Amino acid sequence: MKNGKIIFFGIAIALVFASCMTYPKVDFGYPQTGNSSNASIVIKDYETKGIIFVKSSETIDGNGNHTGSKITYEMLLREAQKLGADDVINIRIDVNEILEFDLLGTPRTIYNYTATALAIKYTAAIVSNSRNINFENNSNTLNNTNNAIAQDQIKKSSSFRQSANIKNNWLSLGATIGGGGIRYERMLNSNLSVGGHVYYQLAGVYGGDHADMGGFNGDLGFEAVARFYPIGKVLYIGTGLGLHRYGVHRYHEPSLWVGGGYYGGYYIYDEITGFGVTPELGVKIHFGKEGGFFIDCAYKNPLLFSDYGFHFNTVAQINFGWAF
Repeated sequence: MKNGKIIFFGIAIALVFASCMTYPKVDFGYPQTGNSSNASIVIKDYETKGIIFVKSSETIDGNGNHTGSKITYEMLLREAQKLGADDVINIRIDVNEILEFDLLGTPRTIYNYTATALAIKYTAAIVSNSRNINFENNSNTLNNTNNAIAQDQIKKSSSFRQSANIKNNWLSLGATIGGGGIRYERMLNSNLSVGGHVYYQLAGVYGGDHADMGGFNGDLGFEAVARFYPIGKVLYIGTGLGLHRYGVHRYHEPSLWVGGGYYGGYYIYDEITGFGVTPELGVKIHFGKEGGFFIDCAYKNPLLFSDYGFHFNTVAQINFGWAF
């Protein structure tokens, strides 16, 4: 029993001493900028060593992939070290933005960064229990600048996707003079598109070599088309390249002379097939936001080159379509 009391009091005394012990307090919220919080940092006077310049580039494609880098604090310190400096102050970062498109119309944005800063070398020191305020300020300046740039990139990227044809495919059916057609258009960027057009027109203003061949009887066209939108996506100019077939009624001269004149003339049907170049001018009428339902009104002049020589025709069309 006596031994049991001794053990009990021993445990009680150990618990009392344990409750009086203190443990080191860990600051899990610091450091955030690469500094240290376990020692007194001195606030130093300094002398300037000169201005430094740092350049860097970053590319962001249409899928949000990044290559390259913004300007980092390490880049600035490496340049400052070349001047025998210890730190940098008065950091300023300028950004030059370039928007490009590849052949498939995929966008990418290139950001060219140029930073200037004043390199300094520390001299006399004053002991302080505060952290390195100068280092903190420089780091915060750089971080705030990069954060502002990143937010600007996000806004511009979102704006770009809305303005540069998030609806890239445009399909329409339409009517010509006595005929119709189908057109597909693929937007490469906000100003340029490529596509195809197949149509038939029964009547038109026909002319060219051998225009005396008689009445025009249709134009069947198969074209690859490129369009340029100089302002937005309303007015456009375009060029088509492809095959055309004109049907004409040619008057066959009579060979019988009767009573002072020829008799027996008649018309025969001929087909003229050749390579055509087709300039066009038109407008797109959007309902609501760009994309969705639209009307496409165009005027085009197929210029045909064939064994019969040069011919031309006029084609007026109105198409109704949907963007997707």
